[in-house]
Amino acid sequence: MKINLSEFEKSEKLKLKAKTLLNIPDNVLIDFCVDSTLALNQASRGIAELFPHKRSIATLGALPQPLNKIVKEFTKQGFSVQKLGVDFKKNQEEQKKSLLTELEGLKKDTLFVFASLVEPITALIYPLDLIREEILNKNIFIIYYQSPTSLLESFRIPQSPLECGIYDPLWGKNVTTSLMLKGERCQFEPLIWSESEITLENVELVCEKIKASVKKGYFEERILLDFEIKVKNAFSGSVEILPMSAKRINDRVVFFVKGVNGDALAKEMMAMGFECSTADADFWHEPKINSWLPELGFSINEVQTSFIMSVEDVQKPEAFDKLIFAIKKYQKISGVT
Repeated sequence: MKINLSEFEKSEKLKLKAKTLLNIPDNVLIDFCVDSTLALNQASRGIAELFPHKRSIATLGALPQPLNKIVKEFTKQGFSVQKLGVDFKKNQEEQKKSLLTELEGLKKDTLFVFASLVEPITALIYPLDLIREEILNKNIFIIYYQSPTSLLESFRIPQSPLECGIYDPLWGKNVTTSLMLKGERCQFEPLIWSESEITLENVELVCEKIKASVKKGYFEERILLDFEIKVKNAFSGSVEILPMSAKRINDRVVFFVKGVNGDALAKEMMAMGFECSTADADFWHEPKINSWLPELGFSINEVQTSFIMSVEDVQKPEAFDKLIFAIKKYQKISGVT
């Protein structure tokens, strides 16, 4: 026999349990959503409904999915969408100077800055920390998204009443429950009346994944940088890597291979048992070129010739020789010497 009623105050008990498991301060509000898309919608549209007279928002650089699709819907609703330009090819000092200038040019009715903490393909870290204090000092909300990759650096709990974080540790899993942490001024109404059913098992799984995220530090950094430089030096200018000054999550190597389609190279290495990827549209079965990387300092050619491999697979004894062989094979086909 089943009776489809939920225990009274069950959701509040689950939130309290999660706060305890993750050591969330009392002044930070907590919610769970069935997935990150709903959570991002709830945060951005909820804050917009709190301040209906403010019709401008901003993004920190060009944003990946699903954030960029939500921004497009704000545009359709008549909001002015401003972009704080991000160029990953610039060093930290250059980026900060440029961002501060653009921040001063934001409209006075700017409601929030929408940000992803990490670019999902290259694992480069968006420069939110360079201007975070200045954004908050202007009384502008910050809504940020933490993917499983970004949790490898840190679990960022809101430090200001104007901050709202969306955490997606179960992305790509069968369970999609996401966590939302809100500063005290982010007390917006939910998009869905009543509450979606969130189970104790899902809440514990979210907390477990966040706590278990293995931080990628100096050890991994040395491995990936040494490998990238070694591969680059094996070719006379036809293989490029990310800027040495770039802030990134140390879980992957990234190359731009002249004359080689990233899809072909990634699939070649995957067939040999390596975990690989690329921004090449063919790999993702997309009819158009990646929409955000060309606006983050990368050329279209770099997007299409990008090749990514996990830092774990880089440590395999045969990784270097296999990759060199594959690059030479495809560069020979394309006529690159």
